[in-house]
Amino acid sequence: MLYVDYMHYAYVNNLINNKVYVGQTNKPSLRWFQYKSNVKYKVGKMLITKAMIKHGLSAFDFKVVANSLVAKEFDAHENTANKTYVNKGNYE
Repeated sequence: MLYVDYMHYAYVNNLINNKVYVGQTNKPSLRWFQYKSNVKYKVGKMLITKAMIKHGLSAFDFKVVANSLVAKEFDAHENTANKTYVNKGNYE
């Protein structure tokens, strides 16, 4: 049996200031757990982690919005989302 990890396109929305963080992962549940752990121990250098430490986890909404088996297709989708969110000033 062939096991294939899907890549997931996810975004995390800061409900306080509506900033959106766009990313990809093949294990969304693990990614969210890592964010929670980083906030609990106040570690991490990523902007999203710093924002979560500042505002608290309850201020963030984590959603998986797309899946893909093809890395190139997924990367193109992420680039489009980054242009939509990041280039409109939704960044820290």
